[in-house]
Amino acid sequence: MSDSDFNEEHFKNIVTRAIIWKYTERMVSRQSWYQGGYRANVVAYTIAKLALLIRTVANDKVLDFRTIWNQQRLSQGMERQLEQIAEAVFNTIVAEDRPVDNVTEWCKKKLCWERVECLKIALFPLFSADLIDRTEFLAAKKDAKKLQTTDTGIAEQAEVVQLGGKYWQQLIYWAEKKNLLTPDEKKLVGIAARIPNRIPPDFQCPKLLEIRTRMVAEGFECSK
Repeated sequence: MSDSDFNEEHFKNIVTRAIIWKYTERMVSRQSWYQGGYRANVVAYTIAKLALLIRTVANDKVLDFRTIWNQQRLSQGMERQLEQIAEAVFNTIVAEDRPVDNVTEWCKKKLCWERVECLKIALFPLFSADLIDRTEFLAAKKDAKKLQTTDTGIAEQAEVVQLGGKYWQQLIYWAEKKNLLTPDEKKLVGIAARIPNRIPPDFQCPKLLEIRTRMVAEGFECSK
């Protein structure tokens, strides 16, 4: 992943997954069929089964993470869907015909997941409101990545400018004495050394900060 992938949308999706996981944990614990034990296995398989159902039967739709983030909770339709899946998963992993007595060890086997995978579970019509077209999801992801790239460029340019022309003048003088800059790098740092009379464009600032990091590692210190 690139730096632009770690954006606000990515963060929201991570938090949304945590909301789903925490809800499923609480939900399993309060079900009448749950007798204690194996909750982590039930939760993991339930969420994996839901993802599989969406991927295979939801006609190229995906979960609407943005709405869950905005509401900070799951819809009634999604709660019912998870409850249905969780009960089916629990009954499958503790079934008497399982080939491994220890349920925890059984859940680690590929055959256990294959049995869960084959469970015939339909998506509730009410749950369909929690799904959006994949193209809409990808467009939001693309917009977030583009925005993060812009924000990062602005932040990097601000850092270069805030260091000030004097800083870059000292850096180029120090680096030239040690012959640590290429001709192109000298030209680039020379532009920064003219701040505020000339401001380096945003696309040059990542390279300037990279040069700065390298020079600091070599021992450069700016005198006040």
